[in-house]
Amino acid sequence: MRFLGRSKAYGKSARQFMIKFNAILDKSPDEIFGGVVQRTDFKQVLKFFRLLADDSLDDEEKSAKVLTLFFTELPDVDDVWPYIESFIQGPDVPEGESEKRVFDYNVDHGRIYAAFLQTYNIDLRTASMHWWTFLELLQNLPEDTKLMQVIKLRGEKPDKNMTPEQRRALRKMQNRFRLDDNFNALEHFLNGL
Repeated sequence: MRFLGRSKAYGKSARQFMIKFNAILDKSPDEIFGGVVQRTDFKQVLKFFRLLADDSLDDEEKSAKVLTLFFTELPDVDDVWPYIESFIQGPDVPEGESEKRVFDYNVDHGRIYAAFLQTYNIDLRTASMHWWTFLELLQNLPEDTKLMQVIKLRGEKPDKNMTPEQRRALRKMQNRFRLDDNFNALEHFLNGL
């Protein structure tokens, strides 16, 4: 993403910290990167993704609102965006990006809620947890949850051995759970900064 390269010194120190984080051994930090990201609850990040999808706000308004989501007071750094990106990506930065988008926090919110309740007996409406803890749980949901089934369905490609009827059935189900194009709200927002 663009803003990681904008401030390599900050981004590098942020990544070095995250590589050291161990979900079992380490307490989730209340303030990330020396206090740069101060509000670390998972709901702040979900609000962030909802804010990015809000077409009624321009990028300047979104930027101002994003800052209030993560900071009680602005830190004394030149560029906060690398810290925000590193925090949102979590301690395990993905190595490659999927060619097809199969998940969206805003679209899949109900399935996320149901999966956490089904698997972990966690009511996300009342829960409070660090974003990184939330990510660890989300990334390790079992395949029998509706969320994981929909993600698998969205990414499934027709098999050459499928009959025309099976291909139509697959397309029909994929259309039912389709995400709007490959628009990446986070990438769009950050490129506008």
